Amino acid sequence: MVDPTLSPQLEFWLCPDNRISGNKVLGKGRLPTNNRASIALRMAASTLRLSNTHLGAQFRRFRSRLGTPIAIKAMAAKLARLVYRILRNGMKYVDQEAEFYEAQYRERQIGQLKWKAAKLGFRVVEAVPQIPEFLRNSSFWGDLSGPILALFEAQLN
Repeated sequence: MVDPTLSPQLEFWLCPDNRISGNKVLGKGRLPTNNRASIALRMAASTLRLSNTHLGAQFRRFRSRLGTPIAIKAMAAKLARLVYRILRNGMKYVDQEAEFYEAQYRERQIGQLKWKAAKLGFRVVEAVPQIPEFLRNSSFWGDLSGPILALFEAQLN
């Protein structure tokens, strides 16, 4: 088993080295490290960019919001916590697909949007998809109007 007090120390070498004085950040830096584990975790985090997994989707979201270098450090810290929990508890890692994460993230966004709208006195109503009128016009599609409209109707249902 792994020592349970090790958890805060596990990410220390991934943390930033901010020089703070008077509650102001004077300069930002990174602790110089030659730790093989931190290098391996950062390399693993950077390869998540192309991964079709829950962690890969989260990395891509972090990267779009924070930028690549910060996202790599954040995902390396997340991987360190994940490895620590696996070693400490002896559990197995069950990977979830990226679609599961995207659906979960979408539900979270919809919930937050509904909460904000209710706070402002509005109500969010789900839109019913419809085929635009110019697409229903047979002169727009010519001879293909029947199959095209059937395809659109099948997608809406």
